[in-house]
Amino acid sequence: MDQAAVLMELKVNLGLPWKKLAHRPCLTKSRVLDLVGLLDLPDEIKEDIRHKKLTEKHGGDGDDEEDIDRKEYEWEKKLDEK
Repeated sequence: MDQAAVLMELKVNLGLPWKKLAHRPCLTKSRVLDLVGLLDLPDEIKEDIRHKKLTEKHGGDGDDEEDIDRKEYEWEKKLDEK
């Protein structure tokens, strides 16, 4: 959860594309979008992940190319709305 928050801060503050942001901590774009997607979960679930009662996989979904493109589009849209 903390890593997801840091990635979102970097995205917002540096304005980097998701793919470029993924290279900084040696993550794939898919992994970055999965982590950032955890921020949309209800607080109770985020706390369970933070305290290792659940894993990040419990909060994720598929990551085929179509899913990756959809997630990237959704996050870009959310950031543009802010």
